[in-house]
Amino acid sequence: MKNVLRVRWLPALWPCVGIALIAAAPHYFSSGAVLQSLLFGVSLGVAGAVGSRRSSVAVMDEGLFVGGGYGGFFCRWSEIAVERRQFGPFSRDLLRLREPVRRYTRGNASGPPEFSWRPISSRRLYIRRYDTYWRMGPIGAALTAHGVSLVALTPSPGPAVN
Repeated sequence: MKNVLRVRWLPALWPCVGIALIAAAPHYFSSGAVLQSLLFGVSLGVAGAVGSRRSSVAVMDEGLFVGGGYGGFFCRWSEIAVERRQFGPFSRDLLRLREPVRRYTRGNASGPPEFSWRPISSRRLYIRRYDTYWRMGPIGAALTAHGVSLVALTPSPGPAVN
């Protein structure tokens, strides 16, 4: 089983709108170059949206592979937990990847490349960027099949710093 999910267009295009408005704001009051700066902001934002759509999540039998950027990383199903974060009046569900590993390639001209997996620090993945109804989709089905609870946990507060 392998399902590849890409970033949805709506979350990818929100930065486009923000960049366009920021680029057009200074010229709104000063001159008639609003259309040019708005066009510049839109083109810059669309380029960013296309770039963010290149990241992907692959749902496999063994775990979750997050691609995009340099190499991507992999996390087993037993090392994934669901967290709920509160941002003001809004709450978000995040997947907490506790023990992800990154694939490194070492190659030379005389032979085939060698691959090694090395652990990296834990990550949080905002899963609704990839799948709005993730609990009923392939990620929720795979988490349930491997015994991971879909009930979101509230993360414990960090230690107090004096």
